[in-house]
Amino acid sequence: MSLGHHSFEYERHVKYWLRCAKTHLPGGYVSTDSNRMMLGFFIVSALDLLGVLQRESLAQERAIFVEWIYRCQLPTGGFKGFTGADLGLEVRRPETEPWDPANVPATLFALLTLIILGDDLAKVEKSGCLLWLRKLQRQDGSFGEVLGIGDSIQGGHDLRFCYCAAGVRLLLRSRMLEGNDRIADDIDIGRLLMYIRACQVDENLPLDKGLPKSHGISLETCVRWITARQTLDLDDDDEDPIDLTDGKAKQQWQGSRYAGFNGRQNKVADTCYAFWNLGALAMLNRRDVIDKEGLRQYLLGKTQHIIGGFAKAPGEVPDILHAYLGLATLSIIGDPNLPALNPTFCISQATWTKFENTY
Repeated sequence: MSLGHHSFEYERHVKYWLRCAKTHLPGGYVSTDSNRMMLGFFIVSALDLLGVLQRESLAQERAIFVEWIYRCQLPTGGFKGFTGADLGLEVRRPETEPWDPANVPATLFALLTLIILGDDLAKVEKSGCLLWLRKLQRQDGSFGEVLGIGDSIQGGHDLRFCYCAAGVRLLLRSRMLEGNDRIADDIDIGRLLMYIRACQVDENLPLDKGLPKSHGISLETCVRWITARQTLDLDDDDEDPIDLTDGKAKQQWQGSRYAGFNGRQNKVADTCYAFWNLGALAMLNRRDVIDKEGLRQYLLGKTQHIIGGFAKAPGEVPDILHAYLGLATLSIIGDPNLPALNPTFCISQATWTKFENTY
């Protein structure tokens, strides 16, 4: 069945993201209040992808954004997701730390948002952050999300935490290697690789602990980890957890999920899985195994909303997560309305290149 021909409604998407940036979010976002860093990343990066961040925000506003992000940095390492539980440094003690903790995803979102806003990361406590990150690695090699009472590791066994940890490590440790900063003790790369190997199932696809089937998020996360890892100065004997360079089974598994993509078997199509699957294929340099125009028309005709943004599925309202990952997917496809995307960090390739060349 033909999906017809649909256009990218650029101006509506710009208006959608400006509403997200400059007005109060709808009541449905109350439950995400502690994840403001994540929401901020999606909003700032979306405006950057649309090419309007500089035009539609004052330098003073961007400076305020940067200042707020640094307010979320903790002296014990890492960034927290919001300032709503701020205890104040004068009363912050080890026993109260778990009530206002830094978390791994917020730390990666904070660093990437700073990069998009043109910050050089000079004010990031790199050594302290990397030491904090090391405490979050479990004996099985996986990473938790936050530190609890007595530095206990909290959070599920989710490969996304492993990716976020690897991303933070890359952004900070590589900067320290280039400068004169003292290098913090490293995470255990070998154990992390063993954990990723343990997540592999018979279908040759990475699997989150507890999930019965291979999962698109897990596969994309694993590929992102390997892609980020290739730029690091690691030991020669640290082998990649699975061979994704030849990856025919992975490519066939993912390539069969279009025009819309789902995340695992017997699930309906979802905008975010278009990114999770295509992002992995992009890092494998195998965009060619899917019908890119079919996927583009699915997103534009089925989940692009009349007010701008993208919804999770046809007939639903747009939300910040799916609206951003819809943009990111179109960027990977090569939509003429959007710049190229760096699929490893899910930001504009031009922004990433500028950061690397400038700092």
